[in-house]
Formats: sequence, structure tokens, C-alpha cells
Amino acid sequence: MNNKTILLLGSSGWVAHYLISDLKRAGFDVIGFSNSKKPHHQIENYYFDISDDNYISEVKTVRCDFIINALHSKDFDRSFEVHVALAQYCKESGKHYTYMSSSNALDGNPTKPHYEADRAFGGSDYGKYKAKCEHYLYENMAEALIIRFPATHGYAPNRIARTEEFLIQLKNKEKVTCMRGIYQCRPFVGHLSKMITKAILEVESGIFHMSATTESEEFEFLGRVAEAFGYSKEQVESGEELSWVMTIFPNKIFEKYGDEYKFTEKDTIEALAKCPNLQKYLNGL
Repeated sequence: MNNKTILLLGSSGWVAHYLISDLKRAGFDVIGFSNSKKPHHQIENYYFDISDDNYISEVKTVRCDFIINALHSKDFDRSFEVHVALAQYCKESGKHYTYMSSSNALDGNPTKPHYEADRAFGGSDYGKYKAKCEHYLYENMAEALIIRFPATHGYAPNRIARTEEFLIQLKNKEKVTCMRGIYQCRPFVGHLSKMITKAILEVESGIFHMSATTESEEFEFLGRVAEAFGYSKEQVESGEELSWVMTIFPNKIFEKYGDEYKFTEKDTIEALAKCPNLQKYLNGL
């Protein structure tokens, strides 16, 4: 046991749901901060919204060694303000800070795959916000860990995630229109959590891409998911043609820690088909 405590901000999120299990398995004690939603795991959890002026003050009352910022808010100005305050607090107090970024931090150039050496360059409002958060850490806290991840698939306990929404449509015998020309490398949420936990356990710093090692077009990927659940890929219909490449290839995680952290999109689809909470969407059940 490592006898270290992690404060997980955004503890009711769906990635956080998997992270809590993996972090505890790695020997961490986990304390959560969430808004009104309660994590499904039994952890010490407190309810604060980042819009609260006392948010950072409350964070500082928690005795911990690591802070993970997995907060999600549409108020980008307030979120950035909280991000800066958290980074400053961690730097001053010697705590390890993990910032959960996104492949959208690179969406200012959706014409090519991206790698861990690429500096953030957001194009959308969300992408610009994520890029701004990353740039603050480049310039002020190089010891922080930045995790970029793309569209992720799996079961979400507190909401209907993209995967389940797609499977609901298939089960209802609906046609699903998918725009063409969208390329990504999509991890299963459980695989993503495993990679994140390893990087935190090793007290990593800098940018890590956490995704599958292979890419595909969204149209093709969804067709393969449909077939894995016993449906015809013909239920996925071709839509408008786009040119949007948001592939982020991982490297550091398995270069440092081995093939255990290499996952392909085939692994993602196999994990989805075996996910207990998604079994009810198998065709014929």
C-alpha cells in the first residue's frame, strides 16, 4: 500500500467512476468533490460547485498528496480561474497536480494526427479553453501531469453516454446517420482509467496521450460496434462528408511501462461487448 491520498475533483463523472476503483486498487485513499451528484463508490465525498467562491478554500482543508482536476463546467472563465488556483496551491504545497485535458486542445488543426510533442492549439471554444489551461501549466508548472484523451466509449453510471445512446437506437431498430470523414482513436473508458492510474502512481509530469493505438473513421467504427452487439452494420447510414482528424496517438505510457498499456480499437469494441452494464443491448436479449 502506498498510503497516499488523492483528492478527485469531479468525482461523480463517468471517467472518475472507473478511476476511483483503479486508484483504490493501486493503494490510494480517494476523497471526492462533486456537485449535486453522488459517486457510485463508497468514498469520502463532499458536495461543492466550482461556482462557489469558497471552492478553493474548501479544497485546502483536505489533507492529500495528489489532486486530480476532472472538473467539467460550461463556464470556461470560472473553470480556468479554478485551474490556476489549484495549480498554484499544488506548487506551493508540494502536491502532485493532474489536469484532465482533451484531444480538443488540438482541434485548431483537424487535418492530421497529433502526438504528445504537439503544443495545444484549440479552435473551438472548448478547445481554446483546454489549450489555455495547458499553456498555463507549460509556463508555470512543468511538474504537472496533463492527460489528453479523445472520444471515449463505455458505460456511464450517472448519464447516458454516447455508446449507450447508440446502442439504444440500434435496439429500437432505428437507423443511425453518421457523418463521414471523422477520424479518431477511441479507448474504452476502463482502459483509459488504467493508463491514467499508472501515470499518477508513477508521479509523471508533462503531456501523456491516453487513447487507442489504432485509428478509424467514425462510420466504420460504429459499424463494427453494431456487429459486435449482433446488429447489422447497415443500421449505420452514411451522412454528410467532413474532413476532421482528431487522432491523438499515445506513446509514453507503453514506452515507459510496456505493452500492458497498449490498447487497439479492436480491444475497445471487445470490452464494450463484454461490459456487464451494456449486455442488455445485445441483439436477441
